[in-house]
Amino acid sequence: MTCQIGLSGALYTVPVDPDATNYEVAYKEISSAKRSLDGSLQTSWTAIKRVWKVSWPGLTQDQVVALIAELNRQAYLIWVPPGSTEQYTVKVNDRNWRSMPDSSDYRIVTAELEEV
Repeated sequence: MTCQIGLSGALYTVPVDPDATNYEVAYKEISSAKRSLDGSLQTSWTAIKRVWKVSWPGLTQDQVVALIAELNRQAYLIWVPPGSTEQYTVKVNDRNWRSMPDSSDYRIVTAELEEV
């Protein structure tokens, strides 16, 4: 159930599966709304986009460096979610890593990816 992320044609395959307990797919409404003088609400809906919150536990330091390098690219990335063959173009909203609580040899990388 691995996943991939990166630039088109050069996707990085994350070597560990995402943590299923922290994996989340949410939907974000893209719209604008304003009130007219009589108080009625006028809304213009544009789209509904997906937002993935994902964490990868059990990465070595070298794997963290490779994954964070992909997540730090200042470009839209291609994201292939776990268990899927469908590709999405995403923007990385947030990314970080920390040591695992029970092991100083392994790290956890977490990221939030938003469909563009």
